[in-house]
Amino acid sequence: MSRASAEALRDALRKNHPDATLELAPAPDGRGFRLTCVDTGHARTWRDDGELERARSDVEAHLIGGKFRSVVARRREREALRAYEPHVVPSAAVDGYVFCRLTGARVRATEAAIVRHGEGKKFAAALARASGPNPPPLLTEKSLEEEARERETKAREHRERAEANARAKEEARVKMEAERAKRREVKKRRRENGGYDDVMGCWVPPASEIQSDDDEDDSDASGDGEDTDADAHNDLEDDFYDDDDDSDSEDAEEYDSSESDAEDEELVAVVRRPGFGKKKKQRTD
Repeated sequence: MSRASAEALRDALRKNHPDATLELAPAPDGRGFRLTCVDTGHARTWRDDGELERARSDVEAHLIGGKFRSVVARRREREALRAYEPHVVPSAAVDGYVFCRLTGARVRATEAAIVRHGEGKKFAAALARASGPNPPPLLTEKSLEEEARERETKAREHRERAEANARAKEEARVKMEAERAKRREVKKRRRENGGYDDVMGCWVPPASEIQSDDDEDDSDASGDGEDTDADAHNDLEDDFYDDDDDSDSEDAEEYDSSESDAEDEELVAVVRRPGFGKKKKQRTD
């Protein structure tokens, strides 16, 4: 079997399938040739020219199969993702994902997913910082085990902070209750014994003395009310007797009939018929 026929087969397959990477090499036993698809690792060996056509058909079927097409599609995506480097690189921890060195996030290794991630606010802010005068260093991807340890550490710290906050709140509540009890005790002692009041700014007597003074004031007020009623009754009696004296004095006075008659003569009644004013106004007009 000649090498020229084997190379002709390889060149024909490359022409029909330009996305395929094909390598031609001698067979391991030195008898014949082996054609290998580097993309998928598929290999076909033939020993003489009689097997050449079967090898061609076998390789052709592989290159149009689903395995090769999926490999080519992934390769094209990787080539398209190179446009986003150095900010987005293939993930070394998770297959089929890329690592964003600006935000530290893993994104599915598809152009659509990377575009959605690039449109986010977090990526835009990180890109603005990286494009500034003092850009921070790019992030390095961590292993899954290291990330798990960091998550556990953060969770433990969060629990410790929550417990510390709960203890602080309880201590504050107990302290507030003690202060309230102390203020109530001070008020009670002041009511019983008296004392200086900071709010009023003076000394306040005991509550018992204040109540006794109020009782005395009430009794004085009631006594004054009785005197007032008595005085009012006496005033009414005086008015009553004064009215009698006035009536006696009027009866004692002489009646001047002449003046009364003169006043009666001055009071002369004038009678007018109905509609007098209207008719007089019409005649005037």
